[in-house]
Amino acid sequence: MNDASMVPALDEATLAALAQARHPDPFSVLGPHAASGGQVLRAFLPGAHAVDVLARQGEMHLGRLEPAGAAGLFQGWIASSEPYLLRIEWPGAVEITEDPYAFGTLLGEVDLHLLGEGRHYELASCLGALPMEVEAVKGVRFAVWAPN
Repeated sequence: MNDASMVPALDEATLAALAQARHPDPFSVLGPHAASGGQVLRAFLPGAHAVDVLARQGEMHLGRLEPAGAAGLFQGWIASSEPYLLRIEWPGAVEITEDPYAFGTLLGEVDLHLLGEGRHYELASCLGALPMEVEAVKGVRFAVWAPN
């Protein structure tokens, strides 16, 4: 189910910033965002032909993301807030994968605050590549800090 009227349009500056990898906070645009009766999903997948949304458990089809505004941006509304996977049709291949933006920012508020002040003395506990499990999904969280 996909209702285009439920998906707010992005302005040209936001689209350009995403396309040029210069958006200051891509989590504010990409991934899931609560909407009336479900959620709006956006994914930036240059080169993809089509993107479907599947339930993480059982892979039931939840909806399709439609191309929107910039080459590689797909968006849509689904009537579900359950964890999901993206089924991406690439030229010559199909991939079913997690949406990395569905997990949100994984650095905690205290870590971000201390990094911003330049007073974080336990950097090895939050930066670099750290194996972890989030929402029953095992993987590696990679975080770097570039203040400017």
